[in-house]
This record gives sequence, structure tokens and C-alpha cells, in this order.
Amino acid sequence: MEKERLLYLIGRVYDHQLSPEERNELVLALEDQNDTELVQLYTELMMEHPADINITYNDSHLQELINQITEVDHPSGDLIQLPSTRRYFLRHWHWAAASILLVLCIGAYLFFNTHSKTTQPAGIAQIQPGRDGAILTLHDGTRVLLDTIQNGVVALQGGAMAKVENGKLLYEANGHEAVINTMSTPAGRQFRLTLPDGTEVWLNSASSISYPTVFTGTERRVVITGEAYFEVAKNMKMPFRVNVNQRALVEVLGTKFNVNGYDNEPRINTTLLEGSVQVVSGRSVLLKPGQMAQVQTTQLSGTEIKIVGHANIEKIMAWKNGLFDFDNMDFDEAMRQLERWYNIEVVYENGIPKNIELYGKITKGVTLDGLLSVLKDIGVKCRLENRKLLIQQ
Repeated sequence: MEKERLLYLIGRVYDHQLSPEERNELVLALEDQNDTELVQLYTELMMEHPADINITYNDSHLQELINQITEVDHPSGDLIQLPSTRRYFLRHWHWAAASILLVLCIGAYLFFNTHSKTTQPAGIAQIQPGRDGAILTLHDGTRVLLDTIQNGVVALQGGAMAKVENGKLLYEANGHEAVINTMSTPAGRQFRLTLPDGTEVWLNSASSISYPTVFTGTERRVVITGEAYFEVAKNMKMPFRVNVNQRALVEVLGTKFNVNGYDNEPRINTTLLEGSVQVVSGRSVLLKPGQMAQVQTTQLSGTEIKIVGHANIEKIMAWKNGLFDFDNMDFDEAMRQLERWYNIEVVYENGIPKNIELYGKITKGVTLDGLLSVLKDIGVKCRLENRKLLIQQ
């Protein structure tokens, strides 16, 4: 079965629109459990379209077949050894039923203010929120889906051990050869990482970090895209440097800071919580706790660095604390956050709404339809087509 057809059928299961003929087609394919090509294909689909694969269905036989494809039993112990050949470990994800109650309980904490007319959004579907998960790419190109590995060893490289422990990728500082690994989070995923020097990293959705399996020489250098929060282990003899999407450099010794460097955001924001950092992009600035450096490049003036003296730390760190904080946020910025967390695309059919003011907080555990129901109350006309949110107003 071709990838496109399999994805289509799984999507129909997810939307509870599978016809009897399509159901029989999918059952026949899944019953062929000796078809290793099908298992590999299903694995690739899970990595490329993770939000579409996390499904439950009211057909017990079909659900059992799907579970058999996506679950791996490890007969002895908790350790999972990854050979040098390409291999993935999959386990079906079961969403907590309590998330439905969560929508009802926390909806009151999100408040919007507008002068628009109230309109019922159309086409609302049950799209689940993001969750913990990431893809680890080893130096030889092998990719490992971390979502499905509980406590266990992922790989041994250059004498260094990488393992998942309590929902975090952890490297032990005993390697003798520095090879580059990359941990990336697709849209709808976030994950934690402990680097070989003990530095703690929280990686937001649609982000990545590349790093050596052991730090050598005179510096500790990593490269990130997207957004990450760092708690850097102190080492006065080996400064820690973060290359932000090849557009800025953050230099530290030991500190806590957040970097937001998404390509679709107008500027790179580096916010210091504790210690001190130097941000370099054309020129350099030294930050004090509570300050933010904004790096912006324009055709007219080139690269500029602006310091915000009193950054809203609570708002900036909301993503790490499991919240959306929409206080005084532009509508399109809020929509970009939803795109990354719910793995959707937002399209403005008639331009970005200008007369909507957002304020308040809401848990990131809410389903997308819980948020869209609030858009109804603020007068936003929208409709959801598959994973595309069309803003009509």
C-alpha cells in the first residue's frame, strides 16, 4: 500500500469517516503483520505526521490491529539497545480522557476583548494538543523516535551513552569522541535534554538543537532553531555558546536564559533570567537578569540589537510552564503559537484581523476545538479544513 493511501485511510479513521469498503481495505493491510515494509511505512508516517497517527476508534478489531502495528514489546528489562542500522521503536499513545474535562474547567481563564460581532466557527474538529516527544538524529543519519522510548538506552556513541530517563534525553559525560547529534521537535511536540556537561535544555515545538556528544577544546557550542530554554552548567574555563539559526550568537558561562529564534518571527529574542549573557550579532550587548535582547534584520538598516529593560518573564516562560499567555499579544503572533503546538496551518482569507485584543492565560493541554469555541465568542469567523484553520475575518 502506498504511503499516500495509508495516510488517507488513517486520516479517515481519525475523523471517524471511514467507509465500510475503506475499513476492509485497511484491515486487510494491517492483518499482514509479516509485511515489514508496511511497518516501516507506518513508522515513517508516524514521524512525518505524528498528530494524525495518535488515534482511537470505536471498531475494536481495527483498533487492535493498529495497536499491534504501533506497539513493541521488550521481553527483558527496560533497556532498549539501538543498533547501527536504521530502526525505530513505536508505542501507541493513549490520550487521557481527562483532557475533555480540562477544556470545561479551564476555559474561563482565557479572556478576549473585541468589538467584532459574535459568529459560530465552522468545521471544528477534535485536534489534540501537543505533547512530549522528539526525534533524535545520530551522527550516521539514523533517526530515533523518542516519543515511544520510556526509560532505556538509546545509543552508545564514541563511548558516550544516550538514554531516556523520566521523559528526558540524557547524555553521560564519559565519551572520548565528539560526534554531532541533533534533537528536533516536530510541530506538536516538546522535549527535555541534558547535555554531556550537565546543561539542561527545554526544547519548544518546531525546534531543534545540534550538539556534540562530548564537549572538548575551549568552548561548549550548540546550534539551535526555534525556541529553547537553557540552564547552563557553570564552567569558567569553557564558555557556553549558542548559535541561533546562524543569525545570532549567545555567549554565557553559567546562567538561565530563553532564546526564541523562529524563522517566522520578526526578531530573535534572548531573555535572561539569571546570571549574565552576551548577545552578538554585528555588535554585542551584555544583558542583566530581567532584560531581553531583540535582534532584528531589515533591508533598510541592517541588523539591529535592542535591549528591553523589563521583560515580561512570566509571559515569555509560559510555554515551558505549560501555558499560553496571550496578554497584549498580536492576533497573528497568537496564531503562530497555535500552529506550532497543534500542528496546523493558519490562513487569513481576508487579511489579519486588526480589531481584536487578546489577554489572559490558558493551559496548553486544551484541545484545539476548545480554543476555537472561544474564537466564536470574540467574533472571529473561521473554519477548519483538515489541519488548515481558515480565518475569514
